Amino acid sequence: MARGRRIPGHLRRSPAAPGAMPRSPRAWPRHLEPVAAAVAAAAAVAAAKVAPAAVAAGIVAVAPGGEGPRLALPKLAVDLPQGSSTTVSARQQQSRPAVFIDCITAVEIAFLILSLIANDGVEPLAANAMVGPSQAVLYRLGALDLLERQYWRLFSATFLHAGLLHLVPNVAAQLWVGKVVERRWGAYRVALLYMLAGLGGNLLSAALSKPNQMSMGSSGALLGLCVAGCVAGPGNGDAEFQLPRCVQQMTKEKLGWTLKLLLGWKGIACFVVLSLVIGCFMTNVDNWAHIGGAVVGLAFGSIARDRRMDTWPRCRRAGDFAAVALACSGALVCGWLIFVGCNGCFVPPGQIADTIMV
Repeated sequence: MARGRRIPGHLRRSPAAPGAMPRSPRAWPRHLEPVAAAVAAAAAVAAAKVAPAAVAAGIVAVAPGGEGPRLALPKLAVDLPQGSSTTVSARQQQSRPAVFIDCITAVEIAFLILSLIANDGVEPLAANAMVGPSQAVLYRLGALDLLERQYWRLFSATFLHAGLLHLVPNVAAQLWVGKVVERRWGAYRVALLYMLAGLGGNLLSAALSKPNQMSMGSSGALLGLCVAGCVAGPGNGDAEFQLPRCVQQMTKEKLGWTLKLLLGWKGIACFVVLSLVIGCFMTNVDNWAHIGGAVVGLAFGSIARDRRMDTWPRCRRAGDFAAVALACSGALVCGWLIFVGCNGCFVPPGQIADTIMV
């Protein structure tokens, strides 16, 4: 014999008596009944005032059968231009201020002015072809030379430049690329990237350059910005760059498209490759600092990039791990060579150009 399911006692309900009124599921407390009556009266007065205007405007329609008014909002059809989402995001990025890049550029310009004041002007071109102060003044202000074990120079050398011809190209490229990267990642991340790339370039330069070679400049940090931006992938393509008005007017012509290509991400990638190759054949260029900054930028861009756009996720993950491992192992080896040393077991080769030109 089948047994029915037993209902617990707290769920049982007694049947209503014949002719009794149905019980309300939730009744108002007695002390709140005057408040509820006042709110209902106010709502009725407001509806009586607003309803005729709403019906005339077509916002509220009177339902047939005396059911009362109902909401009838008109349908709107808006045609968005093609690629509008990219345009909006690019405009939002362009509206963000690039605080860190502007501040660090002002600091570098102030360092150059201070060096010229300390030198009482510009040295002759035979002494300094970069139109700047003497080497003694540059050394006092923090150029990279670790003969006296002054390790603070690993940071100060990033903000110091040999002269006007050294500062202007670096600042121009830094303002062009750095502002785009800062609008994408924010000031804190770009500040961390800039300092790490500059430190990585100075570490590699101090470990592999000859003892008497003095180095300075923000080229390592600049290449770190460029490589990180290229590796992470351009968020909105060349639309991230604020092209000058003259270039925007020329984009309708063939020359304009060429300039737009050169000033975009593809042109920046070509600039990085050419600067590394040309630095191998110029004796007055610290290419170790360039390589160190580029490696740090490669590792930083691998970490900060958007992985949702990966076509080959496993290969990209392996590449990311390899880039981070290369940067960390290189920093450890350079730090060991600089701070600990190996008692003459390693002789710095000097700049790459010195080895090639011999």
